[in-house]
Amino acid sequence: MKKLIFSNLIVFSIISCSSDGLQSTSTTTSLSYDNGSLVTGKVSSNGVQAPAGFSLSELENGYINLGFYSFTHPTIQNRRHYIGDDFVVPVNETWNIDEFTFYFFKGLEEDVFPVNAVMLEIYDGDPRLNTSRKIFGDFSTNLFLKSQATDVYRIAYNSNSLSEAHQVYSVKAKIPNLNLQSGHYYFKMTTKYEGANFFYFAPHLPQSKVKNNNGFYFVVNNLNETYFTTDPDSKFDFPFLINGTKTIN
Repeated sequence: MKKLIFSNLIVFSIISCSSDGLQSTSTTTSLSYDNGSLVTGKVSSNGVQAPAGFSLSELENGYINLGFYSFTHPTIQNRRHYIGDDFVVPVNETWNIDEFTFYFFKGLEEDVFPVNAVMLEIYDGDPRLNTSRKIFGDFSTNLFLKSQATDVYRIAYNSNSLSEAHQVYSVKAKIPNLNLQSGHYYFKMTTKYEGANFFYFAPHLPQSKVKNNNGFYFVVNNLNETYFTTDPDSKFDFPFLINGTKTIN
């Protein structure tokens, strides 16, 4: 989890009188939560320049393989890949969430970005723990709203050119009727796609191996076997956006 972008636009304020005669106020504003940009700059560490109008998303030192550290969604139809990460609704706030935005990139050999379905669940704790409770969503309802190319290219560390750079795509999911009180939440997300095309999730990877990120990735295959990422050197998180409105009490 990273930061909140606060809007200067106040949509409306509500003033009420409590039973003891004191006034209390609540303010509703637009919500834009950003879990961290993919962009690392216009020039890579090896001097590769982004095309005009574009930026780069370069993997950190030591991560030189885009595919291995980007969690490919393979063409095996009986296997599903999941990602997840956490976010916090601050004290005295209520979030009415309208959209989630996630980031992917397609294989170089693919002509069309293949993602056309997004399934999402929200938990009141880490979904890998039995103590956590699902409070929203399922993996049968398609929440896909739209996808579009961004002005960002994903590039491996120490690349000498853009010949193997991948354009990043944003994927929006429309969220119906989700209101969250203050607390610590996790999402768990997966996708479906048409044909045998590859695409990749696009995580952040830490410059420090001890960074306390809470993102996770795992696979469920046709035998219902689950493989969690447990590599201590890969404490990653995922860039994502949450949009909607929030009420501050």
